[in-house]
Amino acid sequence: MLALDGNVSAQNVRSSGNEYAEGYTYFGHAKFGWVVLQGARYWIYPTLGLGTSGLAMTTYTKTNQDRQYQQNRYLSRPSFDVGLNADYLLSRSRTTDQRFGGLLLGLRAGYQISQQGSDWRNDKNDRLPNLPTYGNKGYYVALTFGGGGFVKK
Repeated sequence: MLALDGNVSAQNVRSSGNEYAEGYTYFGHAKFGWVVLQGARYWIYPTLGLGTSGLAMTTYTKTNQDRQYQQNRYLSRPSFDVGLNADYLLSRSRTTDQRFGGLLLGLRAGYQISQQGSDWRNDKNDRLPNLPTYGNKGYYVALTFGGGGFVKK
């Protein structure tokens, strides 16, 4: 199996007086796996993924509902993912006996970890010193919906 997986998550806006901060996490992985159990409409397979993950932070001052002094900071790091996946084919369209595709419902569980770092950048890709070290890591469970194409060999 070959899959491309990505996610962007937004945090609630935090404020202190008229100072505001918005945080975002993101990742993107190319995942490779092998089917260990399959039926006519489902597949169960472990995956290993390589890609990038990171954190973005936007800070600003708000006066009379106007944003001022907005600053964007980004930290992207190499990332690794190991997971167990199950896909169920909801609808099927066949082009040949060996090739088919359709809508999929999936369940993913795994662990993601990225290298820690402190090489924060701004919108102009300038390095920003004296910011904290950060790395994404943790377990996840996700329900997915999408499409896929398959070739039987």
